Amino acid sequence: MGPKLRAFSTSCPARVPTTETRDGKQNRLGEHMRKLASLQQLKSETSLVRLEAALETGNDLLRAIKSAFADATSVEEVAKWVKQADDLQAQSRKQRTVVGVVGSTGAGKSSMINAVLEEENLVPTNGMRACTATITEIQYNETEDEQAAYRAEINFIDADDWIRELHALRKDLKEPGDDIVGAEQLGSEPRAAVAYDKIRSVYPQLSKKDIAKLGFSPEALAQQVPVKDVLGTVKVITAPTSSAFMDLLREYIDSKDRVLGQKNNSDRMEYWPLVKVPGLHDSNAARSAVAARHLQQCTGLWVVAPITRIVDDKVAQNLLGSSFKRQLQFDGLYSTVTVICTKTDDISVTEALRSMPREHSIHLNYRTMAMLKEADERLIKECSLVDKRIEDISGLIDSLDEEVEQLELSLDSQDDETLIHGTAQQVTSTSSSGEDSLDDSAGRQEKRVDSREEAIRRLASLRAEKKAHRAEKSDLRDKAKSLREDLDKTRMEIRSLQSGIKSACIQYRNQYSRPVIRQQFAEGLKEYE
Repeated sequence: MGPKLRAFSTSCPARVPTTETRDGKQNRLGEHMRKLASLQQLKSETSLVRLEAALETGNDLLRAIKSAFADATSVEEVAKWVKQADDLQAQSRKQRTVVGVVGSTGAGKSSMINAVLEEENLVPTNGMRACTATITEIQYNETEDEQAAYRAEINFIDADDWIRELHALRKDLKEPGDDIVGAEQLGSEPRAAVAYDKIRSVYPQLSKKDIAKLGFSPEALAQQVPVKDVLGTVKVITAPTSSAFMDLLREYIDSKDRVLGQKNNSDRMEYWPLVKVPGLHDSNAARSAVAARHLQQCTGLWVVAPITRIVDDKVAQNLLGSSFKRQLQFDGLYSTVTVICTKTDDISVTEALRSMPREHSIHLNYRTMAMLKEADERLIKECSLVDKRIEDISGLIDSLDEEVEQLELSLDSQDDETLIHGTAQQVTSTSSSGEDSLDDSAGRQEKRVDSREEAIRRLASLRAEKKAHRAEKSDLRDKAKSLREDLDKTRMEIRSLQSGIKSACIQYRNQYSRPVIRQQFAEGLKEYE
């Protein structure tokens, strides 16, 4: 009995025991049906996390189906099902998508990438200048090591490529009509100046005179340390945070600041010229050609340009170059190109309003804002007057306090009805006739008090006057508070209108630019029909 059981178990393991196997199949079938139902519900799902989870559920289901038919692939129909499952699994594998981001210098490519990745400074940016000096490839880091959450591989060019580049830069230095005057200054664009900047960045020990007279050998320069040590190598940088990562990476992809009118006397070598070439529309045509070859490896392309220039400069039509546009036409891959307008908030509201139709509601908002600004100025003046009156009354109250104090002291020191002297102040001024006279405009005139009875009456009068001034001051303070509340409310309404008006102007310009950019791009492609 024992050997028979062993033989039976070995040859037909799926059928022992029969009842349990049937229940197990029913349970697995129910589980698969529930998974299939959940997949059906995901047709309208947009959450990336949910879709990825559903993809894994689908792969589990396909693996279960293939496992169930593993012993029956000799049947033609079953083999067909298994092949379909294999095809579906192949489609679910992650596909490599390369998106090229191109644009003129300072177009805002780095800022746009940081915004898309929700990183403040993953790619270096600078509000004063263009600073990304190399082609940078960015991809998802799948490591689970938190200390290496950000990782970079910096590929330096080979020695032969650097020697060829130095020869090309020597040629640029000899361009007729170009010189290196103005090199090391902000905004230098002559090719000779650009070539000088690049050579001096890597070899700061070379003098301007040596470079200008071509007193160097490209082969000898390529053998100098530390240049020789980095050519053809790969440097790996890792960091736990983006800020720490950028601190380590910046010197390899960021060109340094140059201050207008000041020479670059730094003796520190810069690495960016040894990494990769700059982007399109750069001053160096050879480097732009290398950048153009990178575009042919992209499955998608983002053309980035400031919206203030993209229409007038026909960036979408001119930036890509003739060879790439011809390739787009041959392949029919027009949908792979996306034009992205940056710096859309850089707009003159007054200029934009002149271009917008008069019936647009934004003009009414603009007039409302103008009225509110007038009200703002009026409220400011009223607040100033009230504050000045409060200040004057405070001075009067202080004077009355002093006089009341003097009278109270005088009264306390007198026990009878004797005269009280020096308790009042008579303000005099000189008239045009040269005679002294009382002058109400010069100050508050007060009568001289000669008796205790008069002093008591005067004290009561001063106290009443002080009370009235305090009441007026309290009312003025309430009025000032109310005016400031009105002022704050008015300014809040002005800010809200300003924001709405600017937003409307931006949206109007965006709507205007979109069809124009499409038309210009289409016209650029028609040139090759």
